[in-house]
Order: sequence, then C-alpha cells, then structure tokens
Amino acid sequence: MANNQPVGGDEIDLFDVIETLWGGRVILAGFVLFAMAIGVVFLALNKSEYVTQARYEINLTPPFLGKNEIEADIFRTFFNANTFAGWKEGRPGTSLDVDLIDQKAIIDGASFEMPMEQRFVSFSDAHIKIKSKDIRLIFEVLDYFEFVGLEVSERYFAEGKREQSRFDKLEKQFFSELDPNVAVSTFERVVALSRYMDKAAKNPQMIRISRPLPPQRNNASTRMILAVAIILGGTSGAVFLLVRQAYRSRKLRLAGLEA
Repeated sequence: MANNQPVGGDEIDLFDVIETLWGGRVILAGFVLFAMAIGVVFLALNKSEYVTQARYEINLTPPFLGKNEIEADIFRTFFNANTFAGWKEGRPGTSLDVDLIDQKAIIDGASFEMPMEQRFVSFSDAHIKIKSKDIRLIFEVLDYFEFVGLEVSERYFAEGKREQSRFDKLEKQFFSELDPNVAVSTFERVVALSRYMDKAAKNPQMIRISRPLPPQRNNASTRMILAVAIILGGTSGAVFLLVRQAYRSRKLRLAGLEA
C-alpha cells in the first residue's frame, strides 16, 4: 500500500521545535552563559557615569554691569585656561584637568564645538550640570566654580574702586555745574555704587551655589544589561539549534530521495 503522506514539506511543527530546543538545552544554556559572560565583562570595563546639577545665583550685582554681561563674564572666566591654572596651583592633588571642562572636541587637528549632551560641564537656567565617572570630580568642579566666582567678584570690586575714583573727580570738578537732572542721576549711581562696595567688602563672593543634587547613574543598569544578555543568548542558541535541526532534516530527506 502506497504511503500518501507528503514527503517533508517545509511546515513548522511546534512540537518538533520544542523537542529540538529541549534536546539541545545544554547548548542553549551554553549560549546564555556565554552572553552573560560578555555582559559581565562589559559592566566591568564600562565604569558607571553619574550626572548631577547644582543651582547657583548671583547675589551681588555691580550697578555698572547687567546680569547678562555678568553671566557671560563668569562663563568666559570658567573656561579660561589661565583661571583654571590659578585654581589648580593651590590644589596639586586634584584629578580635574582643563581638558575635561573644555567644551571643544578635536577631530583630525580641527576644533569643534561639543554637543551639549556630551559636555562634562554645562550651564543652563541658573544650573551647573556635571557628568562624570568619578564622583570626586563633581565636587572639584563646584569648588572651581566658587573660585571663578571669587575671582570675578574681586575683579568687579577693583572696577568699583576705579568707578568711585572717577566719581570723586567728577564731584570735585563738575558736579556743582551739572544740570540738576543729570546731577540727580549721577548721585543715584554714586549711591548704588557705594552700597555695592560696602556689601562686596563684607562678602566678596558674588555667586551662591546650592548643594548638588544626589548623583544619578546615566548608563544602563546591571539588571538591564544581564537581561538583554540572557535574551540575546537564548535567541542565538535557539536559532542555532533550529537551523542545525533543519539542516539535518534536509540532509536526511535528500538521502531518502537518493535511496
């Protein structure tokens, strides 16, 4: 009696798939363990990156400058190599380097602006944001920022003295001859400058920095990486077993046809 069952179609039998995977469970486990080992090595080599930010405010504004001018001056001073050298001179044990805070990327000898999300230090909305794989660097950056604020404050205090000197000369030479409206305006500027100088003499630091927020890890968690490794390892092992079984089945069919 002839066998009417079709010879080896390409249909997928779910039970055959389960049997194949169960039969190759040792190989499947080997793929998973190998993928997990790669994940562990990746975690060991890829040190965690932390992100934090601290709020700052300018609490002492000289009357002869606007807030935007002061902020621009602070940022220029912060990224100035000479300013950084002056700060580092008093802290020989620091790990912070001027190349870390520089916002430029050098590619093939050319200088490019580094994207905001890749910067080690960035400023936005009265906040200083720091990304680092070393938590100690976060506090060193904040210490340097305070140093920058003090240097800018001292520079403005010296400029205030020069401004006062100019007002003193103006008072002796021309104040009595000025138009009353101009005299009142000049007098108000003198008073504002005098108040600023009194406050600056008592507290020269013009920038107040709050405590930084707790650092948050910016990279994938250990559980996520291991979960992805298990999935990829299991999938790779399953594909290998199924392809191997399909190859064996095809080989047997061809051998049966030839016979």
